[in-house]
Amino acid sequence: MLDAGVTYTGSFRIPAKVNPNQNWIYVVSSNLVNLPAGNRVSPANVANMPKLVSTNAAPVFDILTGANQWRFAGLNITETAAASNLIFGNYSNDGVAPLPDNIFIDRCYIHGLTTASVHRAILADDTNFAIIDSYVSDVQGPGLETQALAAWWTPGPIKIVNNYLSATTENVMFGGAGGPANPYVPSDIEMRNNYLFKPLSWVGTSSIKDAFEIKSGQRVLFDSNTIENVWMN
Repeated sequence: MLDAGVTYTGSFRIPAKVNPNQNWIYVVSSNLVNLPAGNRVSPANVANMPKLVSTNAAPVFDILTGANQWRFAGLNITETAAASNLIFGNYSNDGVAPLPDNIFIDRCYIHGLTTASVHRAILADDTNFAIIDSYVSDVQGPGLETQALAAWWTPGPIKIVNNYLSATTENVMFGGAGGPANPYVPSDIEMRNNYLFKPLSWVGTSSIKDAFEIKSGQRVLFDSNTIENVWMN
């Protein structure tokens, strides 16, 4: 449990642990009770969240191969310097090491800064990944192709429900990386009740593309999502 209102600085590695009974490990706000389940959080909720900050290009959470049964709830996750990813699902190109599994993000505020670029908020190269009731914003940077959430080295399933998701290039993207060695097609994707938004202040900036893109994928449910502001750059 992390204290709401306190700032924790660093890049935190989420390890694989021996977990034969598949018990959950929770990383949660001390004021989680004030972030009721079923409601999407916003920047207005930060007083009830601990703040986790990366001060360099390393992610706030580096989720290592084989990590499993981790749930992150009620956290404010950001950067102070240009970052590649804020939450990174770590995978091995050899196709042997197990992917992170059962990684859940619940009622978190995950965001870049207008003064520092971030390439990607979440790389969800995990199995059994979910993000719900969260707010992902300010994922931008000159010359970068950015995503609020992307995944390519995963067979799924992936659940994305009731989130605010904002990034300059693709708000959400599946597939398109990993090369010929990639053994996976992102599959069994549930995407419902999300708000995919690009602020008009990004007009004229680089790498504006679309709100939702699938380069490879199968068995995708895209239902009751709102898309606002997509334009040719």
